[in-house]
Amino acid sequence: LLLLSFVLSGEPVQKLRIAILEFTNNNVEKEIAEAVVENLYTSFISSGYFEVVERAQLIKLLDELNLQNSDDFNDELRDNLGNLYGTELVILGSVTLIGQQITINLRGVDVETGVARVAKNVTTSDINELTFLIPNLVDDVVNKEFKLTSKKKEPKKEKKEVVKKDPEAKDNLTLNRRKSIVFMSLSFGISLTGIITGACLLGVTYPHYKDLNSEAATLSDADRYARAAVASLVIGIVIEVTGVIFFIPAVFHLVKVISYSLRIKNSKQVSQARFLDNLNIQYQSDKLNFYYALRI
Repeated sequence: LLLLSFVLSGEPVQKLRIAILEFTNNNVEKEIAEAVVENLYTSFISSGYFEVVERAQLIKLLDELNLQNSDDFNDELRDNLGNLYGTELVILGSVTLIGQQITINLRGVDVETGVARVAKNVTTSDINELTFLIPNLVDDVVNKEFKLTSKKKEPKKEKKEVVKKDPEAKDNLTLNRRKSIVFMSLSFGISLTGIITGACLLGVTYPHYKDLNSEAATLSDADRYARAAVASLVIGIVIEVTGVIFFIPAVFHLVKVISYSLRIKNSKQVSQARFLDNLNIQYQSDKLNFYYALRI
């Protein structure tokens, strides 16, 4: 009632002191459960409604009591959390994998009575959505404890689109490769035609008219053969240069075809790298990451 009166009156809300235990991992890597807890720490603190017992202090207490995670929660731990740190609510739960579905179960237990005051869970088949679903869990706890209405954060569609890795990306690579093959074929065709035609004009036609010019019986014939020789020379040079110029884009598109082919072949590895980037959740401990999610 006191907390609710603060909210309704517009005055600053008295923060609820909580402790977050390590979550039990069922059929998932321990590091994933640790990462979920780390994100819960961040979300609870950033909500502005909670004071959270430092993880180092909590781990020290668990070690003294020879306890490990939420499964070991008992009256002795509950009493210590209340007496030593003034904890009012203990957050505990589990991360479970069933088939392709990952579920985070969360409970908030009253330190004084030992009764669960809040129980929530979220389930997804896309581990990339966990970073958006975890804040939703915290919103639910806030709503339950402080009687607030909070708009849940929806998973960003653009994030999910990156995970859709194989069909669309591979189709784009295939289309680009086909375009490059067409341009490469045209360029090589024009280039080879120009080089061969120019070589014929310079190597065959020009010498032929030059010989006829030198052997011409009359001045008019010599003049005609000379003009034909000059025309063969000029046209041959122009066509030869054109063929060489078109050879450059032909090689360029050949390189692109090879590049696209290699990228298509390695598309699975490329997609996995992008998937890892999306799972790089920002939490406080550098050693914790979601690389193990790819093993699921």
